[in-house]
Amino acid sequence: MFWRITLCICLALTQTWASAQHVLGKAYLHGDNIPNALGFTAAPPDTLSPLFIYDYMRYEWGKSVRQTKRGEQAAHDADYRMPYIASYFAPALGICISDSLTPALYKLISNVAETASCATFRVKKHYARRRPYVQFDEPTLVRADEESHRHSGSFPSGHTSIGWAVALVLTELCPDRADTLLALGYQYGESRVIAGYHYQSDVDQGRSVGAAALARMHAEVDFLTDLGEAREELSKVRQMPEPVDTEKVSRALKRKPKRK
Repeated sequence: MFWRITLCICLALTQTWASAQHVLGKAYLHGDNIPNALGFTAAPPDTLSPLFIYDYMRYEWGKSVRQTKRGEQAAHDADYRMPYIASYFAPALGICISDSLTPALYKLISNVAETASCATFRVKKHYARRRPYVQFDEPTLVRADEESHRHSGSFPSGHTSIGWAVALVLTELCPDRADTLLALGYQYGESRVIAGYHYQSDVDQGRSVGAAALARMHAEVDFLTDLGEAREELSKVRQMPEPVDTEKVSRALKRKPKRK
């Protein structure tokens, strides 16, 4: 298992992290085919409502754990680009996910993530909810992202929609890893509360949007084709024996035998 996790980390670090043009993939849904989340999500809580008090309490909780291991993970989870998404879920599957080693699975996840992200746009624009750190004029856990996110809507959470949709589709492919995959998808969303970029209600509704988008994807031929190819590829990869550590073998062959 160790070699798999190590390989995933190495591949994630060597991919084109700086490429902003293909952060995710190509959406399976467009225009009116995207579920209109305005019709099935509740509006964000009014600042005078009890629900907003809960949002505020969760925001304070998030700040309280920023200097812990959980906070460290939340900082990493601010990355929603595909190399990170792939490396985040890969250990739960016991394989490495990359566009070179598992191209079908990588493509599926990329496109699911992009579709789930797009499904939040209409609601974000409609409510234009201010993010917690903007509303309270406080620093976040990820200072580098503050300016780029300052004027984008907080409700619902796009990160959460992406993470939850990916967790669901991977659970469909690997039901034997369901508990771990769903836990990862859940925590990916909660990280946005800890980081200070979203209220809890943003995250909760993000999961609803991600799930709705994935359900609608199942009516698309392109998605079903990619899903089938990813399932076949994943079945083969998970049956492969662990590869030989060629570097270790090479070192052993070069080592001089001890004289008796």
